[in-house]
Amino acid sequence: VTDTAVLDIAAVHSSVELAPWTSSSKYMSPLLVAYDARINQLKQQIADYQQSALQVKKESDLLIQRNIDLEEELETKLV
Repeated sequence: VTDTAVLDIAAVHSSVELAPWTSSSKYMSPLLVAYDARINQLKQQIADYQQSALQVKKESDLLIQRNIDLEEELETKLV
């Protein structure tokens, strides 16, 4: 990013007027609390999905090993 682009971006941001409620703690505080709660909820959901994925991996590894064992048993009986 060039210096000119940075200055252009800064100029745009300084000329944009924010809504009055964005600087009011009366309105922003509940929004931030709700935002943090949602982030925590999503973090927990991710942790749950990761745990489920690990369980699926364990089960699939067991199935793969069982399949290998059955193939070896079949080959042994056919010979």
